[in-house]
Amino acid sequence: CIRDSILTQYIIILILMSHWILLNVQQVYLIKLWNNMAHQRIRKFNTAQMYPGKEMDNDLSMAVRAGNRIFLRGQTGFDLDGNMTGIGDPAKQAETAMQCVKTLLEEAGSKLEHICKTTIYITDRAYREKVYHVIGKHLKGIHVCSTGLIVKGLAKPEMLMEIDIEAIIPDDENE
Repeated sequence: CIRDSILTQYIIILILMSHWILLNVQQVYLIKLWNNMAHQRIRKFNTAQMYPGKEMDNDLSMAVRAGNRIFLRGQTGFDLDGNMTGIGDPAKQAETAMQCVKTLLEEAGSKLEHICKTTIYITDRAYREKVYHVIGKHLKGIHVCSTGLIVKGLAKPEMLMEIDIEAIIPDDENE
């Protein structure tokens, strides 16, 4: 009877140990899978294309998807073909920027509703209402965290505003 009891305890310990080992193996596999997940780089370009005549040669992307996080390059009055729109018109530049934001998020498998954080740069305090009105129209009901800054200038003098976007795709919507 004592021998059967010891044997039963031994079997229970072996079963528990095998479950613990299996869980650890699964955890290690998931960590390796997560760490090896390649970032998706969308619309790659080189700064020499954007700023001809300047001594700049940086490889960049318009968007990067890292797991379920999306990072967008600052969007301005430049459309996705590199054409400047709305020279002298901050509202028009904001509209172009938000159209680009929507397109880039969709290309990354995301959407406007996934935006968590915006950082908005304007070159003149007088542009604030016009720019924020346009951005607010596109993000109505989303309730993002937002930071606004008034800056001395942006990369090109014709740029009056710029918006940075960070989005996270919810786990239940992740592809």
